[in-house]
Amino acid sequence: MQTEPDRQRVAVRAQDVVAVEGHDATSPDGLQAEIDPPFLSRGLALMRALMTEPVTEPDGVVVHQFESTGAAYDACQVGIARVGDVLVVESEGVVGLADTWPVALTSDCGDLHKALSETAFAKFSDASVRRALEVAGALGFPLAWSPEQLEVKVASRMSVELGHCPNPDIRDLGGYWGVALDPPGPERVKVADLKEARDACLRFIKRNGLGGGNWDAGKVFVDERQIAAVSYNGRIWNPEQQEIAEERLCLSADHFLQPADMRVLILVEGIATCSDDEAIPGSYEVVFPGPVPGHELADAALGSFHDSFAIDCLDDFDVTVLSTSGAALEPWRSGYDSPFRGEVERLPDADAGMVPGA
Repeated sequence: MQTEPDRQRVAVRAQDVVAVEGHDATSPDGLQAEIDPPFLSRGLALMRALMTEPVTEPDGVVVHQFESTGAAYDACQVGIARVGDVLVVESEGVVGLADTWPVALTSDCGDLHKALSETAFAKFSDASVRRALEVAGALGFPLAWSPEQLEVKVASRMSVELGHCPNPDIRDLGGYWGVALDPPGPERVKVADLKEARDACLRFIKRNGLGGGNWDAGKVFVDERQIAAVSYNGRIWNPEQQEIAEERLCLSADHFLQPADMRVLILVEGIATCSDDEAIPGSYEVVFPGPVPGHELADAALGSFHDSFAIDCLDDFDVTVLSTSGAALEPWRSGYDSPFRGEVERLPDADAGMVPGA
């Protein structure tokens, strides 16, 4: 029989039922618990009395109706509602998504958790988010986050890997300083940009009480290509182990999906205050010996330009890099430290502003 201290360790909240019918309960740190049959039966009977039969929609998402958000919360703790299931409580005007910490999409959240940002929904599937939005809209419930904000997450091709592992240095404690609530993974969740990737990692670390020796995730992908990694302390690095500057963390998947090219245009605008810089304003073309990956083009072009033209007062000028299609390209490395370099040629004044290849 389970001891009282063990029972307290297993329960996520004091009032939670911590097992499902026919199965032993398992605590977050792997402790197998035995629940008294009367306790289990009473808890499940009460839970089912406060809910209607769930409906599985054509997209595979399960929708549950509950009489209270408290019952919806508890259903998530005992496995009745699984991660990504839609939780509906019409009496309280709440629609949310099931998780260990179930979160509401609606302005009212009741006993569910309130999302501090749209990235709280990053771990859920596109189908789950869309179904919850559809249900809330059909019921006329006000949303805490607009569909447009949540669709940024849904449509994004950027994801970050979340997970944890036991720390061998504290093997006598089971490998963890506390109780990890989430499974070890790794699991990829969608994010809109690098900043959201960092924020998702830091929330996951805090939520699970992880130490540095437990963190073995943080890889950031665009589709299946790794483009960065998030450290335990929240610093972000490119594949060459160079730290990505804070001002570059707004870069989304689109930046890394730009097509490779062999030519770009650089426009330099401004008024020189140093006599040696008077000839600098103008239009320049950078030609590379081979195709450069789209996300490297701006850094490669700017590195090539500054290698070829010394500027005394850089603050006097606005320097813009344009692709052959005319799109502005943003750098993402500190100091334009790209391994790619090309030949830079100043274009005649009559060609200033022209896009290469136009």
